[in-house]
Amino acid sequence: MPQLTFLFLAFSAGVVLAYWLIPPDWRSVFLAISGSVFLACLDSVSFVILCLLTVIVFFHARKPATGTGHHLVVPGLLLLLCAARLTPLIRTQWRMAHLVVLLGLGFYLLKLIHYWIEMRANSFRPHRFLDFYNFMIFFPTVTIGPIHRFEDFLRSARRNRWNAQMFAYGLERILYGYVKVIVIANWLIALQMLTLVSKWQPVPAGFSIVLDSLVFGLHLYFTFAGYSDIAIGLSLLLGYQMCENFNHPFLKSNIGKFWQSWHMSLSAWCRQYVFLPCFAKWRNLPIALVATMAAIGLWHEFSIRFLLWGLYHGFGILIWRWYQSRLLPKLPHFENRIWKWAGTTLSIGLTFSFVILGFTIPRSSSFMEIVRNFQSIIGL
Repeated sequence: MPQLTFLFLAFSAGVVLAYWLIPPDWRSVFLAISGSVFLACLDSVSFVILCLLTVIVFFHARKPATGTGHHLVVPGLLLLLCAARLTPLIRTQWRMAHLVVLLGLGFYLLKLIHYWIEMRANSFRPHRFLDFYNFMIFFPTVTIGPIHRFEDFLRSARRNRWNAQMFAYGLERILYGYVKVIVIANWLIALQMLTLVSKWQPVPAGFSIVLDSLVFGLHLYFTFAGYSDIAIGLSLLLGYQMCENFNHPFLKSNIGKFWQSWHMSLSAWCRQYVFLPCFAKWRNLPIALVATMAAIGLWHEFSIRFLLWGLYHGFGILIWRWYQSRLLPKLPHFENRIWKWAGTTLSIGLTFSFVILGFTIPRSSSFMEIVRNFQSIIGL
């Protein structure tokens, strides 16, 4: 990732310094140029695709809703997202190294869909193309998220002022981010923890699979949470407030709270544009929940393993909701603080175990390997 290079740090420092030195009227233009240079230098093909899609969606959203073209925009963007998520899988399975992986496509396609739907609903205040272009190509978030909303970005742009307290907090978040990625994820987990796990060999196959999933899950969390901190911190240095992406998900006491705290911007997007439409159409909570979690799984990769991972969590949420509404009221309630603490600790442990076991699914290369891994875990 470019965020781990000195060149990225030097570029970011130069952009932040120049941004606050130039006249305020030129800052939006400068931000657009900076984001364009950043993505074009990283991947010129990704930059061209993003620019084309940005222009098409912005101007097409303002046309009268006549003909079939308007009905094809969202399906077309979703098909492009599916193709992008299939590309790494195709390249791995068929060794087609020439296939292009577009940087940031999974993030900015969801932002385009959000913008299109809300524009058709007249949800936004009047704005310029430059405002929308900056929203799409904002360099701290264009490749790693979070998936912020246009109205929030526009509000930050119009309230953009130098704020020393915000600037200091931005530096703090960037520091936290690099500690999470470099120290915790890459050194402590990927190096030290893996070394420790390897010393326990040989161990039962099921236990080894669980340990690998534990390392995978912790490394994924601290890496992604760290990158999110860096993106949020850089945004604060420029006077923009981005939405949070993680809120200590592994310390949550049930799977519902976990998904309210893990990749929060993606969860919020899917709640708005998958769950609510599905529930409005079918009036069936289980179908809407499972469809939403399946969409979250397929967003990561358009494959059976990630579909199953999403369904795993979807049915986990349904079981938790059944327990909460049907079984929990029949159980004895304890007022003693020690018993409450013990119950909360047990809930956190069970939720953590459920999530870690779930990482066995995307780590597997095929459906049969998923079956074999879970057979080993349960000792069959």
